[in-house]
Amino acid sequence: MATRRKKITAASSDLLFFELELNRLDDALTAKMAAGALKHYRPWLEDIRKGKPYQLDDKLEQLFHEKSITGFGAWNRFSTRRSRACASLSMARLSRSSPCSI
Repeated sequence: MATRRKKITAASSDLLFFELELNRLDDALTAKMAAGALKHYRPWLEDIRKGKPYQLDDKLEQLFHEKSITGFGAWNRFSTRRSRACASLSMARLSRSSPCSI
């Protein structure tokens, strides 16, 4: 499973290049592309363009992208394990100490 996650991270990191480059294009050119040959991808292009004002340097974007994937995965693993542990406890123990309450 970890190997699969590493492959997904590597692939999505390589694809981040396209989003960064699309945000460097002029707004008029992007609108023209979205109305023409790339009409099918217009919602995706518009969604990417919303992040243009907040785009950082390429290296920082790459770093944040890699950290967000590993951070999200770690939170999911923690949450899943915690849920399983809480589910395995008996109801009597939960009502006495309530270890899983947030």
